[in-house]
Amino acid sequence: MGGIFGLNQVNRKRSKGTWSTASDVWLLASPVLVKERLFGYFGAGQSFAESPSILSTVDRIDYNNDTATAAVRGPLSHVRQGVAGVSNLNFGYFGGGKDTTPAEVTIVDRIDYSNDTATAVAKGPLSSARYKLAAVGNSDFGYFAGGASPSNTAKSTVDRLDFANDVVACVTKGSLSVASYRNTATGNLSFGYVGGGHPGPGKTIVDRIDYSNDTPTAVAKGNLSVARYRLAASGNVNFYLNMYNAITPNTLPRDFTLNFYAVDQSWNEGDGLDMEEYKDLGTSNWTNRLETTAWAPAGGSFQKTSSVTPWNANAYFENGDEDASIDVTPYVEQWIKGAGGGGFANYGFLVALTPTEESGSRSYYDKKFFARSTQYFFKRPNLEARWDSAETDDRGNFFFSSSLATAANNINTLYLYNYVKGQLQDIPNLGDNKYVYVSLFSGSLDNSEPTGAALILSPDNDGRVRAAAPTVVTGGVISTGIYTASFAFTGSTTLTDVFDIWFTGSLNTTDATEATIQFHTGTIEPKTLDSSNINPTTQYVTKVVNLKPSYTTSEEPKLRVFTRKKDWSPTIYTVANSEIETDIVDKAYYRVIRTVDDLEVISYGTGSDQQTRLSYDVSGNYFDLDMSLLQEGYMYDLKFSYYLNGVYKEQPETFKFRVED
Repeated sequence: MGGIFGLNQVNRKRSKGTWSTASDVWLLASPVLVKERLFGYFGAGQSFAESPSILSTVDRIDYNNDTATAAVRGPLSHVRQGVAGVSNLNFGYFGGGKDTTPAEVTIVDRIDYSNDTATAVAKGPLSSARYKLAAVGNSDFGYFAGGASPSNTAKSTVDRLDFANDVVACVTKGSLSVASYRNTATGNLSFGYVGGGHPGPGKTIVDRIDYSNDTPTAVAKGNLSVARYRLAASGNVNFYLNMYNAITPNTLPRDFTLNFYAVDQSWNEGDGLDMEEYKDLGTSNWTNRLETTAWAPAGGSFQKTSSVTPWNANAYFENGDEDASIDVTPYVEQWIKGAGGGGFANYGFLVALTPTEESGSRSYYDKKFFARSTQYFFKRPNLEARWDSAETDDRGNFFFSSSLATAANNINTLYLYNYVKGQLQDIPNLGDNKYVYVSLFSGSLDNSEPTGAALILSPDNDGRVRAAAPTVVTGGVISTGIYTASFAFTGSTTLTDVFDIWFTGSLNTTDATEATIQFHTGTIEPKTLDSSNINPTTQYVTKVVNLKPSYTTSEEPKLRVFTRKKDWSPTIYTVANSEIETDIVDKAYYRVIRTVDDLEVISYGTGSDQQTRLSYDVSGNYFDLDMSLLQEGYMYDLKFSYYLNGVYKEQPETFKFRVED
């Protein structure tokens, strides 16, 4: 049978700000409601490998066999690209798009899940022809929002499709607060959210559609952190349940799997299970969840998460003494949304053998995990939130565009930090999109100030540098008080200093000299990329320049890491006239080890979550370390690993510090 335990906190620090649990905040993509159905459908699109390139193809993926190539099912009624899709329990709908004419269409095609080899049937059309739109819905209605008209004009139209009467034309409901296309949508049972998109270099606005009152104009809620388009809706924080093996003198089970479920009823922790006499001590136990209330069914009741998202949280134990670290992100996202926001309440986890193993005759002996009341600080079960918080400011690592690098690697990102009385604050009066603008200038004879006309940049396809204004980079906010602007710099390589002027204006502003308000003028020393006739083995010297001997658990220092190449050979002039410049390591990571027993308490985050990647700015690499994550009264070792030439290389230096109360 399974054991049940509770966790009171998601994480001591969910992110660098406060994280609302209101229904206005979402972490999951638009729900595709299924009735024990195990397929997903992709329809229409454009393929340059096909002729014609605009498609009506519908592909079906099998959730139980998702490594197989998707199966081609019945096509849509009309070829097109730039469509939006929404679904209910029995049907999938693809609306809008542009065909081969080329012309935008109003067609809404319906796929019948029970007969998906047939050609999709055209149902109630949209109120107007458009493509590059978004769609979201609940079990009763689908909403098609925004899009571009035949003249490529952004639309704010929201059309509602009644699933119960889908033969009639879609009904126009309350519009978006601002016209947009190439946007995206997500939602829960009560609300739909439409965010981002064009026109301009991208939008930050997130509009909320209230399914219970969809006539008024959609309400603009919390903005995206930065203006963007062609985006997708999902979460960027992953949550892991960590449990630690407790050594027992008894026989360990081997070769078994534990499943992890979200409990869906309240219960008392009681005294747990007696692992010596095997007697249940009070509630909860196998029979009762409360003193006078039984489990239904016996043993524990848990969420049927297949109705929310296809998900299996489990851990395989080959030898029996392994710890468990399980990705439980979908469960936690449902907890954050809460029962009132389309998710479910947090009653902790149920841990059990698989149904096959539970019903078998084999004994699995004793597998023990430490409880949260254990005296061993780092053995307590916990939920760990992982995300990439690295800020990569290229001011000190700024390169001219080069044919040696890809288009993506030629992009430089500059940061602007708006501190007001020691606190990061947003710049006021930037409008809904919170755009900021940057122009670049060459320097005067002594490079002490910008001079001349703004430098012309190469327009891109992402709205950062527009052909109509090639001397302006459009940037935006990424978090409170922090702004970025990204672009490729194609100026003359004879320039030794470049000045970046940040200002407010509009998309019609020619450059910073026309701006009525300029925020900041910075200095950049561009570098050039060079190839080599040798394959060097790069080695670094590393030092944490501001590490103190000890910290308290209430501190969260920003630790500065100085790096330089080990074979650096300065000239006498360099030594006499300048400080040693730091080398910026693009992908650097840290880990923390308890000195007394070499216990790794924070591991390198080199996987997909990148949770221990170092940030960098003009002064070099840095990272924030929350000392409350460490047990007081111990010495710790700090180590670094750099990703160089396709290999992670741990650096030889070890830096020690102590954590006190």
